[in-house]
Amino acid sequence: MTGRYAQSAVLYLAALSLLACSGCARSIEGSAMISQLRQSSSPRIIRADQPVRGVAILVAGLNNRPDVLDPLARSLAAVGVESVVVTLLGHADAAQGWPRADFFSAWRADIEAAREFAHKHYQGQPIYGVGYSLGATLLLDAISNSRLPSFSKLAVIAPAVTLTNKTQLLRPLLPLGILGLTLPSFAPPQFQAQPRTGIRAYRGMFAAAQSVRTPNALLQATPLLVLATPFDELVDYSDLREWSAQSKRWHFVSIELSSPPKLGYYHLLFDRENIGESAWQKLTEEIVSLVSAE
Repeated sequence: MTGRYAQSAVLYLAALSLLACSGCARSIEGSAMISQLRQSSSPRIIRADQPVRGVAILVAGLNNRPDVLDPLARSLAAVGVESVVVTLLGHADAAQGWPRADFFSAWRADIEAAREFAHKHYQGQPIYGVGYSLGATLLLDAISNSRLPSFSKLAVIAPAVTLTNKTQLLRPLLPLGILGLTLPSFAPPQFQAQPRTGIRAYRGMFAAAQSVRTPNALLQATPLLVLATPFDELVDYSDLREWSAQSKRWHFVSIELSSPPKLGYYHLLFDRENIGESAWQKLTEEIVSLVSAE
């Protein structure tokens, strides 16, 4: 990528942000309001179809509706694993907009609240983590940021840890988050929590990625399944594969699509229609096998 192209792309994104300022998501001020928003939604549970043998904490990606991982939760339910679906700050109600918040800290608190809920209501059961994109990175950070093991095993789908050069072009825009600016969401509308994504939220995503770029000993000791596909628009596949080789307890699985993604985005690995039946079966079988193994 040439310097001139990169500069032009950054200027284009900045122009998009500034031109669209009149359509920015409504900002919400104050820690009290943010606390109220978080407390307004209790964890949603997807029950198992047979005797419970574990619980999974499910976390979707940036500006994804929390229920996009429900099909995966149903696959887990079929083998006795219930799911606690996390709703990250900013992802509950499009009408509430993007709060003026330190999103990385707020999301850490959301993950910790879900983990505490699982410990309280599933005593003696193993706790798994299943995350996609940003959600996957936040689960990795939850282990890295903890003093004690917090998850028995993790399955991370297209984790936003190693980001493509195209994604890195957003970095120069991060200081504009203080203005409450947003960018259009390019994900299909049926997956969007909001039609636009706050630049402050992107800052949180980059912070989460940085926090696990060099994994500590506790994270390296946690059994980890990494699922990714070549040509991912957000995640650098080659760098992710290299990152995944840092621990003998980590297993990298490539999800190969038999045809181009139906919805046009390789990154949308969580969607059965997008990646096709064979890739979907491979992805779900790997995750079910992880939580089923002793």
